[in-house]
Amino acid sequence: MGQSAHSVLDLPEPAEGARLLIVGDTHGQLADVLWIFTEYGLPSKTNVYLFNGDVADRGSHAVEIFLLLFTCMLACPGSVYLSRGNHENMEINERAQHYGGGFAEEVRAKYEPDLFVLFTALFELLPLGFVVAQKALVIHGGLWRHRGVTLNQLRQLSHRRQCPEAPQTYDDYIFFDLLWSDPHPEDGDGVHESSRGDGCILFGRDMTVEFLRRNSLQLIVRSHQLPSDGHGYEVLHDGRCITVFSASNYGGSCYNAGAILVWEGGEIDAHEFIAPNLEAQHKARNGDGYEALLRRFSSRGSEWEEEVGCAAEPPHVARLDGEIVRMLKERVCRHRHQLAAEFAKLDRGRAGRLSVEMWAKGLESVLRLDISWVKYQPWLAELTESNDIDYPSFLARFEVRLREQYAGWQRTVLQMFYNSLLAADLQITELLGFFDEDGDGLVSLNECTKALEKLKLGLSTQQIQQLVMHLGFDDQPDASSGGLAPLVQMVNNEPCVDLEAYLKRLAFVADHTVIARSDQELQDLQQIARWIEGVASRSGKSLSQLFMSWDDNSDGFIDYEEFVTCCFTCQEQLYLADPSSLEYIYTREEFDELARTVDQAKTGRINYLSFLGLFSSAEAATVVQQGSEKLSPLLARANTASVFIEHICTTIWSNDVLLSKALRSYDAKQTGSVTPQHMQKALESMNGSLPEAFTPLTPTQIQQVVHSLPLDADGRINYKEFMAAFEVRDKLQEA
Repeated sequence: MGQSAHSVLDLPEPAEGARLLIVGDTHGQLADVLWIFTEYGLPSKTNVYLFNGDVADRGSHAVEIFLLLFTCMLACPGSVYLSRGNHENMEINERAQHYGGGFAEEVRAKYEPDLFVLFTALFELLPLGFVVAQKALVIHGGLWRHRGVTLNQLRQLSHRRQCPEAPQTYDDYIFFDLLWSDPHPEDGDGVHESSRGDGCILFGRDMTVEFLRRNSLQLIVRSHQLPSDGHGYEVLHDGRCITVFSASNYGGSCYNAGAILVWEGGEIDAHEFIAPNLEAQHKARNGDGYEALLRRFSSRGSEWEEEVGCAAEPPHVARLDGEIVRMLKERVCRHRHQLAAEFAKLDRGRAGRLSVEMWAKGLESVLRLDISWVKYQPWLAELTESNDIDYPSFLARFEVRLREQYAGWQRTVLQMFYNSLLAADLQITELLGFFDEDGDGLVSLNECTKALEKLKLGLSTQQIQQLVMHLGFDDQPDASSGGLAPLVQMVNNEPCVDLEAYLKRLAFVADHTVIARSDQELQDLQQIARWIEGVASRSGKSLSQLFMSWDDNSDGFIDYEEFVTCCFTCQEQLYLADPSSLEYIYTREEFDELARTVDQAKTGRINYLSFLGLFSSAEAATVVQQGSEKLSPLLARANTASVFIEHICTTIWSNDVLLSKALRSYDAKQTGSVTPQHMQKALESMNGSLPEAFTPLTPTQIQQVVHSLPLDADGRINYKEFMAAFEVRDKLQEA
């Protein structure tokens, strides 16, 4: 099929005069596909279609749709792409149609039984997603219950298999969630249980923001779900996540519009329709009734609004940066000081605002580019209520950063480490033994190193040595630990860390403390954490011993009922001792809701790692309260990338020629790498040659940069990767 080798494929941005049409679920509704092709044109090199999964099941003509798409692929390679949905899976296909399946039955009724076997094998070849123009990820379902997932991990995912019904590993959960998850409809944060059941989840707005930022993307396009308001599309998570669903009047009873997304000229529009049935379309093609159908059943038609009660104008749902826009933003960043002076000169009234024409004049004067700045204004600068441009805000809008997957490599690896353990859903004794081989309640430096090596994360010895410092084996509090106190103690001349403290620190630095769904729930979780720690202290038990005592059936986990009963008993004891000590009395139902939040793995029970995440959440909140700003624990957690403040990034990026020259002088064999000592000297050399407009980096800042960069197996820094990892980010797109 030409697209089966990888789990994620890359598609280029539609060229000038071309467009990409993204089609959501069609579920065997051939009338919708034929109507789309009739209204928007057959597939071609300039009219490319991406069908985003769930062609199979429910409807009666999935076979015909597949054959039509495959024919187009063969006739014009590169004109049609197809991703895998949760219904391109044998287990669901074998279900009866009224139970959501029906595809196996459809194939066997029309063709020889062996054809369904071929379809099953073919489905395993379909990619799980597409990255379009390095800006948008198109996947069928949604994001994951685990934080820190990267595009590189998705690209390496083993996808030539059936979707796991009961995920067991980290990769299983990524595969499962990618096909089955939905965005939280109210922009809630964190991970929530889904009404779909069977372990499905809802992912919050914060998960979307974090994934896009980490992977330098701007948008997620997904399908899988009928929008709740009768439309064929839905925009969620502040415009960062778009659902498109293309089966109109779904199942013949939902009376919804279908939609496709049209990506053209850097903008994405949502076009809605209600497909006439096959008989009506056939008659229209053989007569002169097509225009009448178009007027009634297309959102571009004159009678659409009257017919369905929806606005007729296809709305813009996203505006994405093209290569030209990216280049313009970089130019603005590089010449920010000159532009500020030029804008001030043009602003005779000192109002801080310029008309669009004067703004364009200033850009032309400084940047000397032969383009229409007015044309690109919507991508670069917002208009005020008086239709002019606040130029100080415009100049502050763009900033230089080091890509998070590079600057935050330690956190990314630790998240993979933590998520692998969480997905393994280990019993408490298995988890403790994984880190503490000799059972002394401590994690030695050697045991920590072995644990990192066991999971085969592809790390060099030098990188492992860098990572262990983030897990408490440093004798100084640092940015990676959010300013928490050092944990290390010397035992038999070897650095060791208390096992419970180690696991809590792992949750903290991996950004995987329990995430509350509201401020109130955060307070509730902190309260329960204090109660439990108080019970452990009074009884002289460690948290692991207390966990085991709460585990009534001794299966190594705490199920929801056990958690509820123990919390209820704890509350009762506190009330009997001192009724005034409780500000609020929780019900069993409320404790049950909190148990579901603590269960980070969403397995229906609480493992010890999730249990400790509850206390890491309280610890994170304490760090926030000690800070100067009131931030949520998630946003306040420091990471390695935090040392790359805008000043450092802008200085290095804007003077890359100076730094590259200095680095090459220390790289006699032109290997593209230098020692940390030479990297520091090169930065110091750049620092001494900066133009007047730049403030030199401090010695401490230079040391922070050098110490945070990943080392290869020889303990060297790949400076070419480092120099290529800077990018210009648009603060407004991430707000």
